[in-house]
Amino acid sequence: MVALPLATTAATLRRHCLVSLPIKQASEPEQQIPRALAFSLKIGDNYKSEQSGQSAYKEDGRIKTSMWELRVATKGGTEAVEGLQLDFPEPTEVDFSSDALKKMDRLRLLKFRNVYLSQSVEYLPNQLRWLHWDEYPSKSLPATFKAANLVGLDLHLSHLEQFWPEGKKGNKLKFIDLRHSQELTGTPDFNDIPNLQRLVLEHCKSLEQVHQSIAFHKNLVLLNLKKCINLRSLPDKIQLVSLEKLILSDCIRLDKFPDIQGDMNSLSELYLDGTGIKELPISIKHLNNLVLLELSRCRSLRSLPSSICGLRSLKFLHLSGCELLLKFPDIQGDMDSLSELYLDGTSIEELPLWIERLKNLVFIDLSRCRSLKSLSNNICSLQYLRSLRLSGCELLLKFPDIQGNMDSLFELYLDGTGIEELPLCIERLKNLVFIDLSRCRSFKSLPSSICSFRSLRFLNLSGCSKLFELPGNLGNLGCLEELHADNTAVIQLPASIRLLKKLKILSFTGCKNSIIPQWRRSPFVLPSLSGLSSLVKLYLSHQNLTALPSDISCLSSLLVLDISGNNFISLPSSMTQIPQLQILWVVGCRKLQVLPELPSTISELYADDCELLQGLVHPLSRYRGYISSSIVIPGRDIPDHWGSENMGRSISIELPPRWCRANFLGFAIYAVVQLMGDLKCDPSDRRRTDCIRMKARVVGTDNSEECFMMTTGLVIGATVKVGTTHVLLAYLRFGHVFSPTLPARFQPNNCRLIELLFDYGSVSANNAKRWVVQKGGGRLIYKEDVILEDEMMVCPSNYRSRVRPCPVIGDIPEPSTTDTINPDITATSEIKPPTHPGDHPAINHRPGKEPPPLGSSGRSDSPEAVKHFASESDYCDEAASLQVTAFSIMLISEKKKETDYRSLRVRLKLSIRSSNLRRG
Repeated sequence: MVALPLATTAATLRRHCLVSLPIKQASEPEQQIPRALAFSLKIGDNYKSEQSGQSAYKEDGRIKTSMWELRVATKGGTEAVEGLQLDFPEPTEVDFSSDALKKMDRLRLLKFRNVYLSQSVEYLPNQLRWLHWDEYPSKSLPATFKAANLVGLDLHLSHLEQFWPEGKKGNKLKFIDLRHSQELTGTPDFNDIPNLQRLVLEHCKSLEQVHQSIAFHKNLVLLNLKKCINLRSLPDKIQLVSLEKLILSDCIRLDKFPDIQGDMNSLSELYLDGTGIKELPISIKHLNNLVLLELSRCRSLRSLPSSICGLRSLKFLHLSGCELLLKFPDIQGDMDSLSELYLDGTSIEELPLWIERLKNLVFIDLSRCRSLKSLSNNICSLQYLRSLRLSGCELLLKFPDIQGNMDSLFELYLDGTGIEELPLCIERLKNLVFIDLSRCRSFKSLPSSICSFRSLRFLNLSGCSKLFELPGNLGNLGCLEELHADNTAVIQLPASIRLLKKLKILSFTGCKNSIIPQWRRSPFVLPSLSGLSSLVKLYLSHQNLTALPSDISCLSSLLVLDISGNNFISLPSSMTQIPQLQILWVVGCRKLQVLPELPSTISELYADDCELLQGLVHPLSRYRGYISSSIVIPGRDIPDHWGSENMGRSISIELPPRWCRANFLGFAIYAVVQLMGDLKCDPSDRRRTDCIRMKARVVGTDNSEECFMMTTGLVIGATVKVGTTHVLLAYLRFGHVFSPTLPARFQPNNCRLIELLFDYGSVSANNAKRWVVQKGGGRLIYKEDVILEDEMMVCPSNYRSRVRPCPVIGDIPEPSTTDTINPDITATSEIKPPTHPGDHPAINHRPGKEPPPLGSSGRSDSPEAVKHFASESDYCDEAASLQVTAFSIMLISEKKKETDYRSLRVRLKLSIRSSNLRRG
């Protein structure tokens, strides 16, 4: 526990983070205190007790510190302290009594964060100007607290039921922030707080009503009641003359907005999105200076009053997701200021003729208006329109003829519409930069006039399944940077594509799961790509390709190449000359027999399901130290030999003295993971896997620590189903944890502990985690730990060919016809087994004889095999044998579950990654 207070010298106070607050330059509300504070004491990460024999421990997630005693004061004692801040990185229980505060008569700033008191709060100094106390523990402020000098009250996550005692005056109080105070049921008489400027009650779930006195408050500038889900009513009439922003978002039980009385010209932003409001009052017209009106997701809103057209200052009108809104009111006057109109997800059937009166409209969103059947030609009168969005308007069959000047239109979204073709007059949109026609399943032809767009940078035709060809003059699109035409009927690229000097992304992928139609049986015709000097990403998967053009080496900027699912037998040797290639996908190339020498820049190679792949022209010894692997097994059972088990999302590996020896291979870890949401497969990179990232903490023998993010992680394949639980086994090389970038004091044998913390994945809109790590464990792996069982053969070197696919993992006897193959093991390359144990070139394992450990002099009984093994030592010792470790552990786990692993046909996912560590 941390015990306060006490008495020492001012010098000691300074050593314990004494700071001065320069109020003259203050920008935050809590710094706006009338005069500079004399002292502010901060206790947190850097505080170290001067006493010996002290210990810290965790209990229920909170830190408790035994007998930490801080004695601080000025020459005049504790009564001279004007600012006190306890700011801990983790929840910490503090032995702090109210008697301590009674001695601080001049205390003006009190800030507690992550502080839990062992006693109740019975006293606060009356001189306080600013009180910031996260998770304030009491149901009310102390009765003895006069609060006459209080300017700011910031009590996030408090347990308050009433935040201001009735009848108590707070004439200086300007800021109140009680967001996430779940037990707050009501508000006080605001006549007692006449100078209040900001009131934030966001996410106070128990709040049902606001005191009527707020209706005519003269100084209130901000009122935030967002997500007060039980708020049912506001005063019937309001006249808040100073109010600038009113936030009522997601007050789902609020079904009526109050009438506006008189002058509310200061209000510029009104947020009513996600409320239960059915209509707006006619008096809305009195909001003469309203700039933003947010009504998105008001699913009970059926109509808007015609008086809304009187909002002459309105610039942004959001009606997205108002499903019952059938019609927009007729505009009688001018709404010259309106620049952005959001009608997406409404039930509007047509765009009215008066749309032309919105002369300064810049952006209009009609996406997902599934009842919209037509657009008025008057839309062409909007000469300042920059973006038109019609995505998902399935009943929209025709784009209007363009007759006016629409030179400002930059973006046109027609994806998911029923449009069959574009009108010839589309050429008048000469300044278009972005066109999206994806998922237009009735779209048949692209007019050649579109190739006159000198500014076009993005063209998406993916999913236009009836589109059979592209214009021959496609090369005229000199500024085009991205061309997407996945899952179309196009089987030949025009030769002019080589003229697209600025093209960065070219994507022509097929659909791997659909039944191949007649037209797809002919190989995709790929012309010369020699002119595409700016191309960074090239996607040509599942296009029935049998060869790549030999001039692919001319793609000097190419970083990512995906040619998965094609019919290659081999790849051109010129691939080694692609100077910047980093990621190569050949997944599912079932006829591919050999990979050529790859560029030295390769960092990731994905070779799943390449059944005939026998090897590489060049070994991957250049990647020694960087190869990692990940294996996924259904279920939650784990082997006993993993040592201590860690519950939750962290793994601790104790390091014994002199643990890092010459025979050390790496770290084997496991995690039991339940998939909670869809994997985050990046569409731009066509990722078929996701990765659980890890943060590492290394602790030295002197208890010093270093934390950093690891670039490797546990790989999860995209076939893993939501809700299932899997065991992820992974091998981490030494270089993944102990990087040269670590400080010199963290030499391996100077460290006693490694802790790995798994992340939760990207968080979705509803804060759902993509996966949950239930438990895990890890251990050190030495060469003698690699176990070879009688029932299997594990081969660390190549077999029958110069080099086997990396990582080379071993050979398992072919399953009999009665064996059941486990289909759920995430896999990549199938490894053909030898026909006889004696065929094994590196390890001639004899029944009844304990196999020698990897790395020992007795690798094999065969001198020829030993000689052959030595010739591949760089590759085998530094890559393959380490994959054997992870693979052996997996099979031991399977054996423990009494699984006949003769029936397993294992394929291992390969991921070669850089070992550079990003410091956290």
